[in-house]
Amino acid sequence: MPAARSLLCRHRRGSGLSHGGNVKISPHERMHFATLDGLRGIAAVVVLGLHALDPFQLSYLVPHAGLAVDFFFLLSGFVICYAYEGRLLNGMPFSEFFKVRMIRLYPLVLFGLVFGFSVYVARFYIKQNGLDASSLTAFVLGIILIPTSLVHNEGWESVYPFNVPSWSLFFELVINFAYAAIVTRLSKAVLIALLCISGLALLAQTYVMGGVTGGDNWGNFLAGFGRVVYPFFLGVFLFRYCYRRPNFISFLPGWLLPLILFAALVWPAIGISNWLLESAIVLVVFPVIVSSAARDAPGSRITGIYLFLGRLSYPLYIVHYPIIRLFSFLARTLALTGYQIWILVAVEMACAVLFSLFVMKAYDEPVRKWLAVKWRRRGDFIEAKSAG
Repeated sequence: MPAARSLLCRHRRGSGLSHGGNVKISPHERMHFATLDGLRGIAAVVVLGLHALDPFQLSYLVPHAGLAVDFFFLLSGFVICYAYEGRLLNGMPFSEFFKVRMIRLYPLVLFGLVFGFSVYVARFYIKQNGLDASSLTAFVLGIILIPTSLVHNEGWESVYPFNVPSWSLFFELVINFAYAAIVTRLSKAVLIALLCISGLALLAQTYVMGGVTGGDNWGNFLAGFGRVVYPFFLGVFLFRYCYRRPNFISFLPGWLLPLILFAALVWPAIGISNWLLESAIVLVVFPVIVSSAARDAPGSRITGIYLFLGRLSYPLYIVHYPIIRLFSFLARTLALTGYQIWILVAVEMACAVLFSLFVMKAYDEPVRKWLAVKWRRRGDFIEAKSAG
């Protein structure tokens, strides 16, 4: 099937060339990769399941769900390269790139922070504990996206204590801005060298830590850099040099991709070391999935479902955690056990999805639209889909 059919929407507004002359894509062209959107949504639901099960010591049912973050990083590199590389090489100022990425990501980061802090305040006042200066300082620093190690209450110790998933958004923004700063020097040889070095570093880090983990707490914060560099720049490489070209890493049929992704995130490490299995998933399985999905052309009905999942994925990822905390507090208060816990998990996951949909419609999309109109320049503002 021709690769061009994998593009759901396409609107040409000019002409351009990506770095290295490998993929001719207009810098002002917009399109959707429907299957990638759908896979992003599936990964976000798996993360929701992980966090819903974790308070009840049931996270072993989705043992590799945390790798969804690494999948998001890979998707981010692919999509950012598509959406902005041509524009950056044709003179897009770093300040404008900074602006459009913040418009895409920051409104929900701020919403998640305020929502999470509200849950924190409510829970501690119910326990008749007041707020201390450390908590207020962590909240203020969170507004400007600075990670902290100031909150040490049980269950809240994270670099972003009030909304833990924000840690990955910090690393996503860092790598996005680093890419924009070096893109004019990012030749194929430099990119390959960067991938080799970062891939070896990721392997070493994974071996030491026993798996692909880290970045969310102060004690393992630096590991977040090890996790983000390789998948992000591999995504850049896949878009530049593999997309639309028949090659050995794009061979999986579209209908199989959601199953493979789900299996990769939940399949237990049987007969193999966890660090080795998770390394293989990030270094090999995820790139094959993304490369194959980018060329997939699902039917119109599946396309609609996939695009909806893609739209919902980021709101679901970034606002669900405070809901999980509310429900886990309820479970402990009511001393739920057995089947009651499973009912609660199902209800809280449904509530998280519905609430995320409401936030997307009532807050995120209107706010981003308003900001884009307010700060648009030259009428060519293009918004990239992010992984989160």
